[in-house]
Amino acid sequence: MLKAQRDQELAKTQEDILAAQQKADELQKAYEEAEKQRQQTLQAKRDLEEGIEDLNLQTELAKKHAAEAEEEKRLAEEAAAFAKKQAEDAKAKAAADKLKAEEEQRAHLEKLRLEREAHEKHHNEVLAAQAASFKKAQEAQQKAHDALEAARKRLEERQIAEHKRQMAERRSAFEKQFRNVWATGDTGISQVQYTMTDHTAADDLIGKLFYNTLIADVEKHASPETQRTYLKDGKMVVDQISSFLRLIMLTSDDRVAELIEEVAASTSNTTYPAFDMVVTPIATGSKSYIEWVQTQTLKKEPETAFFNINADPALKALESKVPDMAMTELDSTMETSQESAQEEEDEEEDEE
Repeated sequence: MLKAQRDQELAKTQEDILAAQQKADELQKAYEEAEKQRQQTLQAKRDLEEGIEDLNLQTELAKKHAAEAEEEKRLAEEAAAFAKKQAEDAKAKAAADKLKAEEEQRAHLEKLRLEREAHEKHHNEVLAAQAASFKKAQEAQQKAHDALEAARKRLEERQIAEHKRQMAERRSAFEKQFRNVWATGDTGISQVQYTMTDHTAADDLIGKLFYNTLIADVEKHASPETQRTYLKDGKMVVDQISSFLRLIMLTSDDRVAELIEEVAASTSNTTYPAFDMVVTPIATGSKSYIEWVQTQTLKKEPETAFFNINADPALKALESKVPDMAMTELDSTMETSQESAQEEEDEEEDEE
């Protein structure tokens, strides 16, 4: 806006200067015309003086014209001086207006700078306040999160401790009730899983294992249309097996090595892989069953082998003694456990 005003004033000043200059040019032309007339008058005067000396009237007239010419010249000079002064005044005014406009422009720019600095200061203060508020809120949130996490950990620790206590109580109650029939230490027996594809070979292998008392019992699970995938020479091989057998056997830890050797010998012509067998130690179980497995897998002399048809007395003793003993011990233990449980219930009722 100030620039437009300044440009308008400058344009007006330029118009004044041009008008004064035009007027000065007109006065200059008038002066030149007057000078020309004066020269003509002087020439006429000279002519008159030379030609007609007695014409006083003409001389007076010439003097009058000369005086008029002088007056016109004076007026022209005054007009030229006035026009020049007006031009100088207009130029000075234009310079003053320009200087004033520049001062106003500088003052306006300074005002804008101060306003911008004040705005930036306020903006920075607002940002700092927001950052402080955000940091405070974040710290409060982190503090609340830490408190919640600490509370959760304390609750988790209490729950774990309570769970351990309950499990200890349950284990203690279990041991009190079944300490005579349930193993809590090393059982000494293992479960063996082995897969085959031929029913006849599986039956032959089972017979050999029982004959050598390498297993106590076996489960044969048959699955039709089984897909088996494995790596061979870095490549994935997929076999479609129409008849898949899985043998789950129980044996004592002392006979595991012999069992593996017997299976390997019986399946020496099997394609890659030779055989897959997994041995899993039994962690706990019924004492009677564990003792039965260990008894069934004792290494015996050939004449007292399990499948030796000439060892009927040994077989009868083995088959009659072990189950009867196991059932008798189990019944006795259960009666003792029931009596103990009844006594504990009676004691609790008396306390109440």
